[in-house]
Amino acid sequence: REEESEVLAVSLSGGVDSMVLSCCLLALAPRWNLELCVVHVDYGVRSVSREEAAFVRCWSHEAGVRFSLVELDGAGAREARVKRNEFEELSRQARYDAYREAMVDHGARA
Repeated sequence: REEESEVLAVSLSGGVDSMVLSCCLLALAPRWNLELCVVHVDYGVRSVSREEAAFVRCWSHEAGVRFSLVELDGAGAREARVKRNEFEELSRQARYDAYREAMVDHGARA
């Protein structure tokens, strides 16, 4: 009987570091009996954030990896003049909440 794969959630920004890590994990997944799930957080602050999200979605699709997109209203927080440290804390908490939710949705333990 074949053992069921363990789902591993990976935060993927689309930057070089997270892309290299994800490619390495994808290559090792069969050997380690892993199934990857990519979580991308779009803070909505930078003008290129939508393109980054589209890139990560496309890469995930081509790699055959499950994909979760979390969209935060960073622009709205800026308009509300939230202080930088307050914005960073709110963003961090929202990101961690999103990771937990994606892990539950995809059955990931880590």
